[in-house]
Amino acid sequence: MEHKIKQPSKHMGRNIGRMREMLGIKQDVVADKLGLSQQKISKIEQSETVDDDTLEKVAEALGVTKDAIQNFDE
Repeated sequence: MEHKIKQPSKHMGRNIGRMREMLGIKQDVVADKLGLSQQKISKIEQSETVDDDTLEKVAEALGVTKDAIQNFDE
């Protein structure tokens, strides 16, 4: 019998925040690019799941691909 090891789910918000910090971009810069408040960006970064549309927009604002955020691993 084959046992599948479940990969821990990635925390998309944390990935966004860490990638943003690595790129040296502040939350308010991302917020301005997306027409959102800095508080909304903070809330996105605290969320374990981020919908695809939002993820795509944030990735574009950071100048990276959605896949780069999804597969980000320190």
